Amino acid sequence: DGVEKMSKSLNNAIGVLDAPGDMYGKIMSIPDALLWSYYELLTDVPAAEIAAKKKAIEGGANPRDAKAELARTITAQFHDEAAAERAQEDFRRAFTRGEVPADLETRELSAAEAGTAAKALVALGLAASMREARRKIAEGALRLYAEPAGEPTEIRDPDLDLSDLSDPSRGGADAVVLRLGRRFIRAVWKR
Repeated sequence: DGVEKMSKSLNNAIGVLDAPGDMYGKIMSIPDALLWSYYELLTDVPAAEIAAKKKAIEGGANPRDAKAELARTITAQFHDEAAAERAQEDFRRAFTRGEVPADLETRELSAAEAGTAAKALVALGLAASMREARRKIAEGALRLYAEPAGEPTEIRDPDLDLSDLSDPSRGGADAVVLRLGRRFIRAVWKR
């Protein structure tokens, strides 16, 4: 973030073992002011080319384009070009077009674990505690997409009962996609 030390506990570190989509998304969320440091320290892009990009942005070009190029370059370095391309497309699908990414992490969730929206976030590892889950939901950070990917529903009630979603006899689906911030997870109901 350019202010605090990089650490997992502050949730501002980009791990070399992060999945391509996570790595790409984290790089896209860095502040614009750090863009040039990342280019200089983490890529083999020549200094003249970095200076030209910086000048273009100072002249009114959108920094998002330079950041997307940076994210793709770094992701390809630690994974491969195909993984970087998929990560870029998934990022665009999710954050530009509001669609569900094609490459999603899938986790199983029992009806008992699902219970409420807050319990589901903790069970899926999207929140470290019930307090954190409840806070994030109350802030409007949780979206639910019914399978197959439909329009998202904003969830603001941490006590919302998800049991109807996991019970086919009540019209529930076999899986739902939960989006918390920039993270998407497909929750498949255990039978």
